Amino acid sequence: MKLLFGICLFLWFAFPTSLEAEERGTNIRSGLFNIEGLTLSDSITFDAETAARNEIDLKAPFRISVPRDPYVARNIFANPTGGALVGIMFRRAQDQTGTDADLLEHVQITGARIPMTEQLDPQGPTRLQLAGQMARDMAFPHMVAEKEGAELLDVSFLRLGEIDAVQVVGRHLEPEIGPVLIRIVIVPHPDQVESLMIVARINLANVPVTDQETLEASLSGRVISSWEYR
Repeated sequence: MKLLFGICLFLWFAFPTSLEAEERGTNIRSGLFNIEGLTLSDSITFDAETAARNEIDLKAPFRISVPRDPYVARNIFANPTGGALVGIMFRRAQDQTGTDADLLEHVQITGARIPMTEQLDPQGPTRLQLAGQMARDMAFPHMVAEKEGAELLDVSFLRLGEIDAVQVVGRHLEPEIGPVLIRIVIVPHPDQVESLMIVARINLANVPVTDQETLEASLSGRVISSWEYR
């Protein structure tokens, strides 16, 4: 399988330089999770110009919408350490503790290579199934290695606009935070091998995700549901 595709894996908490003109104040309503409260967002396109300006090796340009709310501190990082292309950090802006407990959600976007259909064995797994295997058997184990309480919860397909994607959802315990939900979404590019993977980590103490509906309504869920290849 490693001969068929490669994937860039990365570290949790990466703090590089901020993406030009893209970081603004953002936040969630009191209680830190109000599905109806977050209605504003900024549409951000990561194209060749953005990649060159921020020294990103971007082989699959894309656009996302990033939620904006006055109760959440938001930072968007280009080229964070650890191998990711883009990182987005959401932290509570009020009643801060100055610790990791302030974290709401963290999103990272990195590269993934998914063979095109004509490169696959007709008797073997489909392109989307290969992406699912990559998320389940490579990315998820890497991210929960040596973590307490690691558990795989779901592997499923989803539709992002006009593109089929696959998601893996799991959880583990993080020191100073507690239970953390991990959502890995691989989005095969429709026209090329070079694709992208999105990883979201959600602090369940602050953002009580309980099902697919609340997962999609979360900050990271709104970023993922807005995904478009350019």
